[in-house]
Amino acid sequence: MVPPLARALALLLPDREVHDGGVIGDTSMQVLERLQAASPALRDRITVFWFGHNNIRLSGSDAAAQVKADLAQAIASLAPGNDDYIVLALVNNATTAPAGTPEYDTVLRLNQDLAAAYPLHFFDIRRFMVEQADPATPQGAIDREHDVPASTLRADDIHLSGFGADVLAKRLQLLLQAFGW
Repeated sequence: MVPPLARALALLLPDREVHDGGVIGDTSMQVLERLQAASPALRDRITVFWFGHNNIRLSGSDAAAQVKADLAQAIASLAPGNDDYIVLALVNNATTAPAGTPEYDTVLRLNQDLAAAYPLHFFDIRRFMVEQADPATPQGAIDREHDVPASTLRADDIHLSGFGADVLAKRLQLLLQAFGW
């Protein structure tokens, strides 16, 4: 999820160094391990946390507790006083987690918990992605009905296309500006 978004953000923010800490297939535990082993300089930067999708894929409803614990540790590992971070909502897989499925319920419940735990830092990117579906088109209407991220933003059932990464990067750029970062 992160590499195409980091690429798009780097293009929008040429005066900033954008570090792509994403690795395909990583779980939240692996992201946390890499963050804790990273250079201390990285811990003093604006950080966007968007992980846990692979936990859900591999462990279903049992994943939520692990994702929340790993996120709390990741935030705690930021430099003292660094409150410049964003927690992005997890997105649901269009095939395995449309509205009405147990996986969908797990993702939405986890996002509710993250929003409650980090109210000043949480951004519901999932909702934003769903709202990008055009209900006037057949596929957009299906995406909206299933409450899944717009097909126009995805390369497959969950991962971002280049266009999707560009759209999300522009939205995150606005969010960073709103925070004054």
